[in-house]
Amino acid sequence: MSTLRVQYDEEFKKNAVKLSYAIPKSVREVASDLGINEKRLYAWRRKYTAEGDKKLEEIMKSELTQIPGIGAKMAQHLINTGYPSIESLKGQDPEEIYTKHRLLQGPGNMSCKCVLYCYRLAVHYADNNGQLPLDKQNWENWKD
Repeated sequence: MSTLRVQYDEEFKKNAVKLSYAIPKSVREVASDLGINEKRLYAWRRKYTAEGDKKLEEIMKSELTQIPGIGAKMAQHLINTGYPSIESLKGQDPEEIYTKHRLLQGPGNMSCKCVLYCYRLAVHYADNNGQLPLDKQNWENWKD
């Protein structure tokens, strides 16, 4: 006899974690209300912050951090902007990615141009199977 295994999408997991921090109930009670196992909710809390963002440890596992100059913070920016993988960067316009990034940051939150330079490097890396020109191994080399 086989058991049906329920798959939860990432949005459900994030919202469950947010809820578990936001209301004055125990994790056990929140899990019960959601119809999930308490251990599962604790596992999700190790993966996501109270705001629903991935924790640093999870971001560091991202393949994006394989790109030279892309650390955890830049990987998080790319993920939040809609580019969760190297493959998703192929054929993209770094200027458009930067514009999306700035819109997500909100008004009054000016992004440093170095973010654009990192996006240029990342897109080139994706488009060229991980190859970068010898004179452009660092994001600083991608300035205007």
